[in-house]
Amino acid sequence: MAEVALTAGDSEALTVEKADLAKCARCWRHLPDVNTETQLCGRCDTVLHE
Repeated sequence: MAEVALTAGDSEALTVEKADLAKCARCWRHLPDVNTETQLCGRCDTVLHE
């Protein structure tokens, strides 16, 4: 999930949009730095290869 918006007014509405970013296979966060080969974000890659 990339963004959630709750709009108050005469009627309430909730909008949920699919994330455009890749999801890290370890932490499941949608981030711009996910490596397509390892499917890991930079943070998880660092943790696993220390």
